[in-house]
Amino acid sequence: MNKIIQIYFIPAAVFLSVLIGGGYGTGREVVEFFTKYGQLGGILAICSATLVFTVVLGLTFEFARQFNVYNYRLFFKKLIGPLWVVFEVLYILLFLLVLGVVSAAAGNTLQERFDIPSYIGLISMPFLVAFFVLFGRMIVEKALAFWSVLMYGVFITYFVIVTGQSDVDLFQQTTTADIQSGWWIGGRYMPCITWR
Repeated sequence: MNKIIQIYFIPAAVFLSVLIGGGYGTGREVVEFFTKYGQLGGILAICSATLVFTVVLGLTFEFARQFNVYNYRLFFKKLIGPLWVVFEVLYILLFLLVLGVVSAAAGNTLQERFDIPSYIGLISMPFLVAFFVLFGRMIVEKALAFWSVLMYGVFITYFVIVTGQSDVDLFQQTTTADIQSGWWIGGRYMPCITWR
């Protein structure tokens, strides 16, 4: 059972934690890529993005299996050849950007929800990340797996509360709502950087 969790659950949990933490942590992405297409269009855009992420993750795992590259550096050396150094530099810059966004979001959340000064979240988040990185892969994997389970528990609880307290039949509203055009593009291009 432990091997099944390590093979199937841990990689998916880590992927979801990184994706949601770095990509959806602020909620801005949801507005930008999903809700502007209406209720049903937003749901269809989410399904489109889910399909893209599923295919990309599956191809990534298959690439690693085919070339026997289960190490981060070996994977990118095989995937992009000598350009892996450029990728590494850009990845570090992206990491700093994401860390800044997540730290700012943590600071704002602490201030808005708990009336704790925002600089505490802004300062503590990088230290928490450094702590998890320094204490090894197993702690990070377990923390991200636990976070995924906790996060889905919160999502499901929130969904049940919202749908249970609404006087409007949300499911009927969703099925009769207009679908704004372009939902499939918004969902597909959501993982990419878009320039406006």
